[in-house]
Amino acid sequence: MEDDLPPFITAQAISRRQAQEKAKRENKSNAELLELAVDENKALQKELQEYDGLLEIADREQRQVIEERDEARANAARLHSRVIYLEQILKAKSVKSESETPETFEHLQEWESQHLSGAVVILNRAHRAAKKSRFEKPKLAYQALLVLREHYVPMHREGGGGHDKQKAYKAALRELGLEESPSFSGARASEQGDEYFVQYNGRKRLLDRHLKGSNARDERYAFRLYFFWDEETRQVIVGWFPSHLKTRIS
Repeated sequence: MEDDLPPFITAQAISRRQAQEKAKRENKSNAELLELAVDENKALQKELQEYDGLLEIADREQRQVIEERDEARANAARLHSRVIYLEQILKAKSVKSESETPETFEHLQEWESQHLSGAVVILNRAHRAAKKSRFEKPKLAYQALLVLREHYVPMHREGGGGHDKQKAYKAALRELGLEESPSFSGARASEQGDEYFVQYNGRKRLLDRHLKGSNARDERYAFRLYFFWDEETRQVIVGWFPSHLKTRIS
């Protein structure tokens, strides 16, 4: 029972018991013992009042903590709803703007920052290649980049994404007349010098994948987009598009 009392109350109770035992050992009179008992009773009443006060304070503090917790939960719920609402607005705006993909590569860099940030990086080399190209379907290039953002990146971030996600990715590519496959790389990549290599984050990296469109050799109609997946930044890195990179038969 004493374990449930505050330490100072327990100490006072022990002190009183010791005083009573001392009085008995000294053969105090019954009147003196009665006086000690009355004093102890008064002290106990006072201590109980103090203890009740402490319990009331603790109960008040507990109720306050519970109220603050419930308010925090309500605020979190309101913020979560707000975030979902804003995400829906942004997604709606994004879908509208993406349906109006640019007709040229003139403002590719600005478009990249608005639509690909955090998912797909277009290296300067690829920017220069696009702006110099004679490719007649820039919209296809923009749409291909969006497919990478919407399908390829989530699949890799989720460890493969499962059959359904891979199927959706391939379907999105087919809708554009594209397919993904290994690029001309591997042991023979060095035969083309640095054609299939880029510098990224201070390292030489191989453009080991590409999206393929028309096989026409005329760059006005042929489409290729060369990239690799960077595990460190969890992004697609685009190193060249929209034309072919050289091969031995080019």
